[in-house]
Amino acid sequence: MQNVKGQPFGVQRSTHGMLNRYRTYFAAPGASGAACSRTDPGSIYQAVALANSPGDTVILRGGRYDISGAHLLWSNAGTAAAPIITQGADGEDVVLQAESLAYDADRDLQVSAAYNILKNFRVESMPRVGVKVTADNVLLDGLEIVGCGQRGIETNNSGDIKNCVIASCGTEVGHSGIYVMGSANLRITNTVSCFNGVDGFEHQGVDGGVYYTGCVAYGNANNGWTGHNRITLRQCVAFDNGADGINAGASAALSKIYNCSTFRNVGAGFGSLNTGTKVNGCISYSDGSATSGDTPTGSDNSWNLSTAPDFYGTTWGESGFLLPAPQSLMTHMGAYSDTYRD
Repeated sequence: MQNVKGQPFGVQRSTHGMLNRYRTYFAAPGASGAACSRTDPGSIYQAVALANSPGDTVILRGGRYDISGAHLLWSNAGTAAAPIITQGADGEDVVLQAESLAYDADRDLQVSAAYNILKNFRVESMPRVGVKVTADNVLLDGLEIVGCGQRGIETNNSGDIKNCVIASCGTEVGHSGIYVMGSANLRITNTVSCFNGVDGFEHQGVDGGVYYTGCVAYGNANNGWTGHNRITLRQCVAFDNGADGINAGASAALSKIYNCSTFRNVGAGFGSLNTGTKVNGCISYSDGSATSGDTPTGSDNSWNLSTAPDFYGTTWGESGFLLPAPQSLMTHMGAYSDTYRD
C-alpha cells in the first residue's frame, strides 16, 4: 500500500537562527522538577501545562505514566507554522495509562486547542476514550492506543491521524476503534484499527470531508468501516471482520471507494451500497458476498470480471498480502494500486 506522507502544518521548526525562541520541556514517570528541564524533568501534567506558546515541545522520557489522577489536557494552541508538539523520546518506550481505574471512570486524554501534535507514544487502558480531540488542526502521529474502555480515538474536528494503531478498544460494552462524530476535512492515513468491540472505523455526523488512505481494519466485532454518511476511501484493506468489510451506509449516496481490498469478512466485502456510491478498482475475495445493497456507480471491480482473484499471499504481515498476481488480470485493482481518483 502507498506510504502517504504529508506536512499538514507547514514549517514545523524555525530555521535561520530562530530555533532558540522555542522552548523544550521534559517529563519522566514519577518526576516532579518544577522547570521540567532535561536534567530535572517534571511530571507529564506540569510539562504539558508549561508548553503554552507556539513552537514549544514536550519530550516524554521512557517509562509508564500514571494518568489516573486527572484528565491530561492539551489546552494551549500552537500555530500552523509553529505547532506545540508532545512526543515520546527517540528510542524510548513511552506508555500513558490509567489501568488502576474501573471501566467508564471519568478519565481520558483531551486535546482542546488547535495546532497540537501528539506523536510516538502508547496509550493503554484509559477507562473511556484514549484520545479525545475537540479542536481543529490537530495531528495524531505514530500513536498506539490499546485496551481503552470506550473508543481509541474520538474526534469532531478537522486535522490528521496517521501511522497509528488502535486495538482492542470498547470490547466490554461495544464501541469502535476510531469514532468520527462530525468532522470535515479530516484525513486518516496509514492507520490500523483492529479487534475493537464494534467497528474499526465509524463515521457519524457531517456528510463528507473524511478521507481514508492506506488504512487497515481487521478482526473487529462488526464492520471494518461503517460510513453512515459520505466518506472517501482509497487503498484501504478490510479483512476478518465480523460483519461487512466496508459498509458505506445506505444513506451515503456520494461515498467514494477506490482501489480497496476486502478479504474473508463474514458479511459483504462492500456493504450497504447506494446507486450513487462510486466504487472502482476494488477487490472482494472470500467474503460472505462481494457486495450488498444497490448497484453502485462503477464497473471495474473484481466482481465485474469472470476470473477469480489470485494473490501472491493471503497471510497478514507477510510480503505480498492481497497483492494481485499477474494472471488475475487485477493488477490495477486493490490497495496496492492508485488507478482511480477524482
